[in-house]
Amino acid sequence: MHKSLIVVAVILVLFIGFVLFRFAPNVPNPNPKYFTNTSLIYHALKQAKSLEVEYEQQYQLTAVVINWKRLSSVQLAVQRYLNATHFRRIIVWNKNPAINLTYREILPQNQSFDLIHIINSKKN
Repeated sequence: MHKSLIVVAVILVLFIGFVLFRFAPNVPNPNPKYFTNTSLIYHALKQAKSLEVEYEQQYQLTAVVINWKRLSSVQLAVQRYLNATHFRRIIVWNKNPAINLTYREILPQNQSFDLIHIINSKKN
């Protein structure tokens, strides 16, 4: 009995919600100044991409990642820097003298290590 009352109540709420939604008056665009011009967005994105390419050619950026304990954070940062394509070189500075970082530890996948330079510091 209790279960059937819950089912009836849910059906009634859904029906009332449908009726209110279905017969709601059409609301016109309240403010036309918020109209989004997609061609303007396209041109802005195109201009941003051309500026990105120009900056990549103009500047020689180097990313420096410092490691102490969290190798997974270093791996994530290096992977993101490699994907960004803005950086000409990525330096990984290992400040933990107890471990000796290698390229395979930083990038477990078979990726190119041309951009990465590892410095294993002997002391902190």
